[in-house]
Amino acid sequence: IESTYTDQDQYLQQVLNVAEYAIDKDCNYGLSGYTSSTMPITIKQAVLMLAGHLYLNRTPVAYAQAVEIPYSIKYLISSDRNLIAG
Repeated sequence: IESTYTDQDQYLQQVLNVAEYAIDKDCNYGLSGYTSSTMPITIKQAVLMLAGHLYLNRTPVAYAQAVEIPYSIKYLISSDRNLIAG
C-alpha cells in the first residue's frame, strides 16, 4: 500500500481486513492468539487468496460457471480450524 494512501489503497485495506476476519471466523476465532510473525504461513496465504478474489470480484453476479479450485483456501486453513463439537 502506498504511503500516500489513495482511495484504491483504502479499498484494498478494507478487502484485506474483511478477508482476515472471514478466515478467522471460518477457523472459529482460532487466530486471536497469533501475531503477524507467529501466524502460520498457510493462513497468511489464505487471507491473500481471499482478498485477491474479493478485490477482483466486486459484484455478487458471475457470468461464468463457478468451480471451486481444489487445495485452495479451505485446504490451507483446514489444519488451523478450531472445530467445535456440539
